[in-house]
Amino acid sequence: MDQNSTHQVTTAPEPEPEPDPRPRRGGLLSEQGWIFRDRVGDSSIPWAVLTIVCGVSLIAEMGSFVAAPMAGVIGTALHLTPSDAQWATLAPLLVSAATTALLAKVGDLFGHRRVLLWILALQLIGNVITATATGLPQLIIGRALVGLAASQGLTLAILRDRTPVATQRRGVGMISGIQGIGIAPSFMIGGAFLASGAPWSSVFWFGGALNLIALVGAFFFMPETVTRLKVKLDWKGALGLAIFLGLIDVAFSQSSAWGRTDPKTLACFFGGIAGAVIWWNYQTRTKSDPLIHPSLLRDRRLLPTFLSAACMAFSAFTCYIGVSNFAEVPHKIAGYGFSASVLAAGAILIPASLAMGLTGGFVGGIVNRSGARNISIVGLCGLTVVFLFWWQFHSNVWFFLIGGLLFGPSLMFSFTSTFSVVLTQAPRDSVATVSSMLQIIEGIGSNIGTAVFVAFITARFIPGTPISVESGYSNLFLTTACVLILGILFALMIPRNVAKGGFDEEEVVHVTPAGVVE
Repeated sequence: MDQNSTHQVTTAPEPEPEPDPRPRRGGLLSEQGWIFRDRVGDSSIPWAVLTIVCGVSLIAEMGSFVAAPMAGVIGTALHLTPSDAQWATLAPLLVSAATTALLAKVGDLFGHRRVLLWILALQLIGNVITATATGLPQLIIGRALVGLAASQGLTLAILRDRTPVATQRRGVGMISGIQGIGIAPSFMIGGAFLASGAPWSSVFWFGGALNLIALVGAFFFMPETVTRLKVKLDWKGALGLAIFLGLIDVAFSQSSAWGRTDPKTLACFFGGIAGAVIWWNYQTRTKSDPLIHPSLLRDRRLLPTFLSAACMAFSAFTCYIGVSNFAEVPHKIAGYGFSASVLAAGAILIPASLAMGLTGGFVGGIVNRSGARNISIVGLCGLTVVFLFWWQFHSNVWFFLIGGLLFGPSLMFSFTSTFSVVLTQAPRDSVATVSSMLQIIEGIGSNIGTAVFVAFITARFIPGTPISVESGYSNLFLTTACVLILGILFALMIPRNVAKGGFDEEEVVHVTPAGVVE
């Protein structure tokens, strides 16, 4: 034996230390949450996380609607032309379309809480700028900052990453209920400011206060996510998405001012469609780190969910704006309507909002037991019945109150099943990005609802008045029912076992640079 071999010592290689799952700290906005900064992954805090997630969702929803009744007053106070007022209204929609997916992707890359805090801070600044506006440029800048609306995807990602499965199931329903329950109070608060003769700026100071509450709550109580994407940000894809969505938004929003067949409207619409085709081809050919994997968008579980969600969003918008406008029509002049104030018109939506809030506490468990497909179909069928009912019966305010009692739970079923599919089927490190696409598609559905609403109520007027004939609203309700039937057909395409029985990581859509791995 070799003498040297007797002195050889065999030592096992030292195991590499496991990487710290906590995001690096780089200042206050990247901390784990002031209260939970030393409790990363601690499952004892789910209800605190769920509470602040729901609170942020509620405040974001109320901030979107509370200023709606003040649109005419703002135009008068700042001496805006109808065209100027349209662009002030359009600014937040354009910014939302342009930044939602980008901000969600940034959250997947660098931390959802960090990005959410920046969004809430910028929205707060936007409300302050709007409240102090003295002209159109300042108004547009302020409204544009308020349009940063990626909160839904970011909060869903935090819910998925930082709470146990049982809390996620309940949380999906609660977030859906919170989003619905805030709409009627928002209209009523805006109407109350209008009825009291308060300055138009007061509603934006109120919105700023809501943003401040959300910002403080998120800073102190919302933990950061620990899952990160390790990819580069696709700036070209983000720019292309912003351009084509912006063109489509302009086409729908300005069609009432320009005219549906005006060359500018048609140019924006078809330019947006062409841009969407170009963007899709670019994303498909980008093998490394596209903004959104096309395979996710055409996945057999996510695609029909997105399409049915667009139909649901169409119906939600036509309910909120259609019912409130119908209620405000002066009965003595038109022979229909209830001559309601903005405040009273908002109160008509209260039964629907309360029904949504009451349903939200348990609908997540129903989705878990019965599957997202079945619950989505039930919700869309309920919405269809409501609009068919309103198509035939709308002569008394009680018909809308009764319909709202069914509308609320039905919309809640549809909302919750949609969110459940995103939470269970999207990759864990891309929940915010996929949720942002859902939000964008729902926005497109709402914009189409806007165009359809304007088309029907401006098709024929009562002679000598700017008031639509009653058939305009009847046709709106019937068309909405037809759109919902289309949504039912899309929901039937969702696989039966999606979001049923829990959150199984083996069933999640896994994404690689080459596409989706089933």
